[in-house]
Amino acid sequence: MDIIKCKFLNKDGEPRGREYSYFADFEVKPGEYVDVPQPRMSNKDVSGTKKVLCVAVNVPEEEIAPFRELVKTAVRVHIDDERELDE
Repeated sequence: MDIIKCKFLNKDGEPRGREYSYFADFEVKPGEYVDVPQPRMSNKDVSGTKKVLCVAVNVPEEEIAPFRELVKTAVRVHIDDERELDE
């Protein structure tokens, strides 16, 4: 499983603030949008997701070691049209 870093988007869709670490069990590249669990939601509750921008991949395990147990897992690469999921 890869470790990625992402930034949340402001109301204009621009990346803002600090980077947050996530596990990803799918291929993602920097610059792609990813769906992650809403803040303060568990990994098990994927009903609410947030679109974020992936800014780094292959993050070393050492970078998250102090807070590894708090790192959530990204859900999927973001798909703009949810109808595409049914195809």
